Amino acid sequence: MWRLASRAVRSFSYSNAEVQTKVFDVLKRFDNIDVAKINEKATFEELGLDSLDSVELVVALEDMLDVDLPEAEALAISSVPEAVETLLKHQK
Repeated sequence: MWRLASRAVRSFSYSNAEVQTKVFDVLKRFDNIDVAKINEKATFEELGLDSLDSVELVVALEDMLDVDLPEAEALAISSVPEAVETLLKHQK
């Protein structure tokens, strides 16, 4: 289960580093993740996320970054680098 505080959303593009930081921030809110394992190459499996956790993560990131991902691409995300790349690709 994750805990996401509401945040103001910016309407401009994020950098790679900013998106990665947002991904890390949301991952740290999951109760079942050892934060020491979060890094720029981590897979969701390595972090202990199941498929429902992965969906919750992607939805939280879409909301936080004001991004709408195509369902097929959102469901295919299985690692930190894939999340960053996909979110950058679809930012407004």
